[in-house]
Order: sequence, then C-alpha cells, then structure tokens
Amino acid sequence: MAGSRTGRVTLADVAAEVNVSVQLVSAVMNGRGPSTIGASDETRRRVREAAERLGYRRNADAASLRTARHGRVGVLMDRQDAGVFLPQNILAAMSDCFGKANLGLMIDSVLLSNAEARRKSRLMNEDCVDALVVGLSRAPEPTLVRALRSMDLPLLWLHRPLSKNSVSYDEAEAAAGLVEHLAQRGHRTIHFLDLNAPPDDAFAIRQRAEGFQRACEANSIHGVINFDHLVPRPQRASFARQWLDDHPQPTAVILGSCTAAQVFLDVALQIGREVPRSLAIATFDSGTMCTANAPSITAAILSQQAFGQAAGEMAVTLATKSAQSCRSRMIPCPVQVGGTTNQVSNEDL
Repeated sequence: MAGSRTGRVTLADVAAEVNVSVQLVSAVMNGRGPSTIGASDETRRRVREAAERLGYRRNADAASLRTARHGRVGVLMDRQDAGVFLPQNILAAMSDCFGKANLGLMIDSVLLSNAEARRKSRLMNEDCVDALVVGLSRAPEPTLVRALRSMDLPLLWLHRPLSKNSVSYDEAEAAAGLVEHLAQRGHRTIHFLDLNAPPDDAFAIRQRAEGFQRACEANSIHGVINFDHLVPRPQRASFARQWLDDHPQPTAVILGSCTAAQVFLDVALQIGREVPRSLAIATFDSGTMCTANAPSITAAILSQQAFGQAAGEMAVTLATKSAQSCRSRMIPCPVQVGGTTNQVSNEDL
C-alpha cells in the first residue's frame, strides 16, 4: 500500500492516486467548498473515494496548527469516583454532541487530590483541547482550582452548582419532591438513609439533605436523616432486615440509591411487610435501573441522557465560540410514582 515511512496514508498518496495537487486534496478533505478550491464535484468525489480506499485519516494535530484550535474537548474525571458521577450514558450523550459539532473527545481519569498525579495528566499539562469538562462530586481543593484556572481554558464543571459554567441535577428539588409525595400519602415521619457514608462536602448529598429538611419543615414532617452508614452490598440485606425490625410501624424511607431501595423492597416482602401500605420506599434513579421492575418504589429520576446532552451542548459552545462562560443549567428530576413513567398528579395521590 502507498504510504509514508510511518505506514500512514498521506495527502500526497491520495493526490498521486487521483493525479491532482496535494493542496487540492487538503482543501477537499478539510471541507472547503468548490468555489474556494476550484474543483468540480466529480473531482471532489474522486478525491474522497480515493481517500477512503487508501484508508487516509485526517491529521487533527496538523489541522490545529493552521486553525489555532485542537478540535477536541477534554473531560477530566476524578478517579476516586468517576464511575459513579460520570457514567457511560452521560459520556455517550456528551460524545454525541461533540460528534455533531465535529469535535473529538479526550478523557483523563486522575486522582485529583494528588498533586503528583495531576502533574502526570496530559489534559492538565499539555495544550491539547479547546475546552475542559471537570467532573467532581465534592468541593475541589484550592490548589486544584488554581491549577485548572492557570490553564487558561474555558472550564465546565459537572455536579457543582455555580452561577456560570456548570451542569448539575436539581438534587434539592428531587428530595423535596419525594418528601411532598410521601407527605401527601399520609406519612408524618420520613427517614432518609444513605448506605454509602458519603463525605460531608459531597454536592449531591448536601443538596438532597437541604431539600429534604426544607420539605419536611414545610409539610410539618418529622424528618430523620442518617448518612453515617457504610454498608457493603453483600451486607445490605441483613442491614435492611435489622432496620425494618427496628421500625415495625407503618413508615416511609428514602434511600440514597435505587440498588439500596431494591434491597429494602425485597427484604420487606420476604418478612411480610405490605408495600407501600406498611412501608413506603422512595429513591433516586437514573431511570435505567431497578424501578422498571419494582412497581412499589417511587423515584426522582435523574436523567443521564438529559444531563449529558446539556453538558455536551455547553462544552461545544465553550470550545467553538471562544466563550469563557455560559449560563449554568440545572437538570430537573421529576418524581415518578411507583417506578412508572408517569409524573406525580392528583390522580396518583
């Protein structure tokens, strides 16, 4: 096969195949119109077909030297919790937005609390992207904030409520919506449990607690929060059994994750608790997990598709329009009663 000494097909290889100039091939492959390059539609077609036949791939780095842009967006994830706060569905939705804007995606997972790890990150130490998306679940250290700002790049923060350049779920309203639904069901005491012992500075947990407390006060509900439990998944069934034994009266509980809610539901049914009459269970769900098969669980839906699309659209704006800031977006989390796809209405209460 024709090619350079590196084995890659070059513009010169394509030009030789079609018997045109390298400059014309470059113009065609970079998408410039016929009026600019003086080539007929037939010639442009032959160039593209030859490029595809030979396996030519556009050199994005070479193009960036001409445009002073890299044509890429960086996504920097904290390795400590990247799988939880930047799941595949969010990244896929972001990638779709980048693809439509002809932008590439570069991902780096770094233990951001470690200065040495930050120094080894390509995204943080090389000029290789046009905007940077930062995924954190908790307040960043001042040294990290200074390091990111020193990069002189537009920054988009995920899961960090700010007035500008951020995308986050409306966690407070999500928790408040669950409380209001349970209150309208007649519950006067509502427990809020999280079995992952989240850190005090976790954005989502802090917002959920604020929304829970606000809604409890507004509805004269006795709200009980316990975020101190760290229960591994193999032990959650025994924890749920003990908790349910300690709370035999009709009660309501909000769980921090739908997997924990599913465990509580399974155990409750095993010991003969009537759900939801004796035990009302609510949780937070991405809309893709257990609630589809758990009709007794009510959930605030945190749409990963909507979140990823919002983040992708904002990142494209920052990367392509030389904008250093744009208005933040808060993704609503509608309450879905009993795991159905119907939002709360008077008929459901």
